[in-house]
Amino acid sequence: MGKFFIDGERFCESLEPPVRNLIDYNHDGDFDDPGEGKVYGNTAIMPDIYEVVMTMFHSLGKKMPMLIRTKGFTGVFIHAGETVKNTKACILLGKNLTAGKLMDSPYYVIRLCELLTESEARGEKSYITIEE
Repeated sequence: MGKFFIDGERFCESLEPPVRNLIDYNHDGDFDDPGEGKVYGNTAIMPDIYEVVMTMFHSLGKKMPMLIRTKGFTGVFIHAGETVKNTKACILLGKNLTAGKLMDSPYYVIRLCELLTESEARGEKSYITIEE
């Protein structure tokens, strides 16, 4: 369970799949080859700073926050969900009141989407820092 901050203030908690030791041995830009460590649908993205943009999330039919240039991963969004079973590499937001489970996830995702949409309308870029 992680902590999600906006401009230095705690916003809610976050949940991702497990962190794994990822090494791109053959330098092909993914971690899918034997021994590189990625387990499809059950691996967190690497710690780094990523730009976040509002992008169409086709399975939901609406714009959602997407992380840009996630090495070895594509389509990493921030969306609602209750447990790690609701994500493949995306970040879930909510309030953590029970071990391993988020509550009120849609509220926090909607609020984040509003803030990012307002920021983009002002011509500002937004970033997320993923830490171990």
